[in-house]
Amino acid sequence: LEDGEEYEEVLLDLAEECGKHGAVYEVKVPRPANPKAARHLFGTGNYGKAYVQFVDTAGAQAARDAIHGRMFAGNPVSAVYLTAQAYGVAIATMEEEKQQQQQQQQQQQ
Repeated sequence: LEDGEEYEEVLLDLAEECGKHGAVYEVKVPRPANPKAARHLFGTGNYGKAYVQFVDTAGAQAARDAIHGRMFAGNPVSAVYLTAQAYGVAIATMEEEKQQQQQQQQQQQ
């Protein structure tokens, strides 16, 4: 996800694929402040994860049933449910990590 165009394509692909099973409210894919660091951070913290919020639980369940275990970019998809609170924490953590990286970059300049 180093390339901005590729990143946007992933977001659209996720929304499209998940949208086959229910109404998607939001798609978030954690991306580091410096996208070139994506390869090194993959699999740490929230990097390598995608968050899809559905309008209702029926859509979330149908999408989970359809995509869990499928392969994406050579890796099996592990689709799990998050409570609204857990989703909020994950998104807040994602934003916090990005802010910390931005601060570190500024300090290095």
